[in-house]
Amino acid sequence: MPGIPSIVPANCIRKGRKQTTRREKPHIARAQAPHYPVQPLHRRTAPLLPTPAPGFDQPLALLRACHERLLRQCATLEKFVVHLRAQGLDAEARQAAAEVHRYFTTAGRHHHEDEEQDLFPLLRADPQLAPLLAELESDHRRMEPLWSQLEPLLAAPETIGDIDALADLVRDFNALYAEHIKRENSELLPRAEQLLTEPLLVVIGARMARRRGVTL
Repeated sequence: MPGIPSIVPANCIRKGRKQTTRREKPHIARAQAPHYPVQPLHRRTAPLLPTPAPGFDQPLALLRACHERLLRQCATLEKFVVHLRAQGLDAEARQAAAEVHRYFTTAGRHHHEDEEQDLFPLLRADPQLAPLLAELESDHRRMEPLWSQLEPLLAAPETIGDIDALADLVRDFNALYAEHIKRENSELLPRAEQLLTEPLLVVIGARMARRRGVTL
C-alpha cells in the first residue's frame, strides 16, 4: 500500500534529509508617545483658595467652626504633654501652653455662653431636644473642674511637677470635649437648623457678635 505523501510547507527548503524553516524577520512595533489626558481647570482636586470662615450671619455654622477649633486646641494640648516628656519645658512648649490657655479662657468661654445663653433657651420647647440639652449642660459643668485644674498649669507651666497626672487630666478633658462636640454636631445642630427661623438666627448672631465686642 503506498504511503501517505508528506506535505512540506512552502517556507521549508530541503537540504538532504533535513528540513529547515526560513526565518522571518521579526516585526518591531514602533513605540508610541504616552498619552496624558488634559484635565479641565474646573476639575481641581482642592480649592485654590481656602473656604472663608462663616460669619455672625451664620451662627450655627459659626458654632460648628468653633467646634473644629476647640478640637484642634485639644490636639495641641495632647501634643504638649508628649513634648514635655521628650523635650522638657522649652520655648516651643511654653508657646503651646500659652496658646491653649488663651483660647480656652476667651473663645472657649464665649462658645459655652453662646450655647447656654443664646442657643439652648430657644430649643427647650422642643420635647425631642430636652433630654439632650440637659446632658450637654451637664457636660459643661463637668468640664469646669477639669479646666480649673488645667488653667493654672498652662498659665505657669514651670509649676508642672507630675507629668503623669497632667496626662491623665488632659486625657479626661479631651475625651469629654470630643464626645460633647460629636453629639452637638450630629444631634443638636441639625435639629436647630430645622427649628430656628431666620429672624431667630439673626438675633443669635447679633448676641454672639456683641459678646465678642463686634459691631454689626
